[in-house]
Amino acid sequence: MTDLETLCRAADWLRQVRAAAAPAPSAASGPVGGGTAHAPVLTETRDNFEYLDHPVTGAELRGYGDALDGLVASGFKVNLRLGCFGQAIDWQLAATQRLVPASEFPAFGVTEQAELDAINRLSRLHQTVPVGLVDLLDAVDRMEGGGFEPRLRLSFSLYKPKLVEDLTPAGSNSHPSLFLFSESLARIFSEASFLDLENRENAQWGLFATDRRSHVLVLDLGSSRLDGDYLTIFGPLAVGRVYAPDEPSSLKALDAASKKLRDFRSHVGSWNAATEWLVPETFHVVRQVDNGKAIADRLESIHRELETTKVLLAAIFLASRAHSPRSDNGDARIELTIAPTGETQVISLSRKAIEPYRTYFEDFWKLYLDAFENHIGNKLDIFRRTLDRRGQDVASLFQNAGQARVAASTISDRYLGGLVDKYFDTLRRMQDYVQDVLMEAENATLDLTRTTAETTYKTVGVIAAAVVAVLLKPGISLPAVFLGSMVVAVYMAVIRCHYMPGLLASWTIRRCQFRARMREFGAFLGPEETEKLMRNPHFRRADELFRRKARVSGRLYLAMLLVAALVALYTFLLWATGIG
Repeated sequence: MTDLETLCRAADWLRQVRAAAAPAPSAASGPVGGGTAHAPVLTETRDNFEYLDHPVTGAELRGYGDALDGLVASGFKVNLRLGCFGQAIDWQLAATQRLVPASEFPAFGVTEQAELDAINRLSRLHQTVPVGLVDLLDAVDRMEGGGFEPRLRLSFSLYKPKLVEDLTPAGSNSHPSLFLFSESLARIFSEASFLDLENRENAQWGLFATDRRSHVLVLDLGSSRLDGDYLTIFGPLAVGRVYAPDEPSSLKALDAASKKLRDFRSHVGSWNAATEWLVPETFHVVRQVDNGKAIADRLESIHRELETTKVLLAAIFLASRAHSPRSDNGDARIELTIAPTGETQVISLSRKAIEPYRTYFEDFWKLYLDAFENHIGNKLDIFRRTLDRRGQDVASLFQNAGQARVAASTISDRYLGGLVDKYFDTLRRMQDYVQDVLMEAENATLDLTRTTAETTYKTVGVIAAAVVAVLLKPGISLPAVFLGSMVVAVYMAVIRCHYMPGLLASWTIRRCQFRARMREFGAFLGPEETEKLMRNPHFRRADELFRRKARVSGRLYLAMLLVAALVALYTFLLWATGIG
């Protein structure tokens, strides 16, 4: 398992060797292997590192021995190429400065005896597995002493995923990316498209994942770092401060905030997915430099690219219409449509296009933050319209960002201030309306109670009159009781079958009107506030009380109707048979 200190030493040595590399030999000075000489090439992606065709002399190579062993121990593949007589022979460095042939021994078309002797020596070394590095360098020295011009070149490569796994502390839910050179990371941010950056399956560009904070370890940043909510870039001396596991709740909160912003953006304009889930805030970081100027410059180069990426994505999010074409070469050009009244102005944005306006990046970023503050659709629309009228091309889009922000903020404050006044006025009217409905419910309950009581009194009065008539004039007792009972029965039938259904239907209509009015208010106040008012406990209790009283009254009226009808029937039968 490779430790971080050994890896850092190996990376530092590579950096020094690369910085001190002599200019690449020209084609006239002799080919390295059957063609023109190549300049050293450094290529570093998320998963791979390659530094190829580094020119070296035999004397330099003798001094590299221990450093080369350190590279091999760190997991690097080190290849040595010897170019001579128009051909090339490749070896791979193994441990303890041993070489293993990495190519077939070529066929040389030479005729001079001195050249044949040199080739025979190389052939014998090639057949020795492994061969000592010193033995090969001795053969190179003899060739140089014989007037020949051999060329030596080193190539270094590293496959990083297994190394990253070894370096990640146990228990950490971070899965960091590793870069030996800060310039390689800066190049990724300057060249990769947004869709490539957020694709974790992309071994070349994919630095971000949805389920964790992104950590990037850069071996030439010392103890400096760039900290953000979604991204942390740090040097090897800052490992202990950033490798602590993130709380699952914080990761969920970040993902929820990002999703809310993306959902809001997708519902307030035409949007052709420049990103699947990345947001401008993903690239917002704060510099923390704890080392000298060299490291500060490296950190600044990464920060500049992050700033450019952040502002470019912010411009996309602010656009009324946005379209991001995908291309195989990772081009991040964005077609941004700004729509003033009656017109559509298409502005093509890219990192390169906005770079000359870096001095306005801070104004543009503040404009974006203000526009998306609290995710208010009306506010974003105001900021968009204001920017639309000031951004006719890339230059005006950024140069007028500060003015657009001030103007949009002023308009927004006035407009939203009016909306706030309207909100509270509507809320007050809504509360008054609820109180009126509650008063109506109370009055309806009192009227029902009063009507029931009065009806009962009238019924008792009719019965009492019949009794008095019987006492005063016994001869008319049965007709009086019959007529009294019939009056009570008809009266109870009218109340039970006509008055009570009408009263309940009237209350039901009132309740429906109440809910419809609440929905009208809800279009402005929002569903939560409306639901809260509709669930007013006093209204619910008043409704339940009225319905309970109505049920009791209905049953009472029905009972009196039945009693009166039976009495009338009984007295009629007595009267008709002449028993009374």
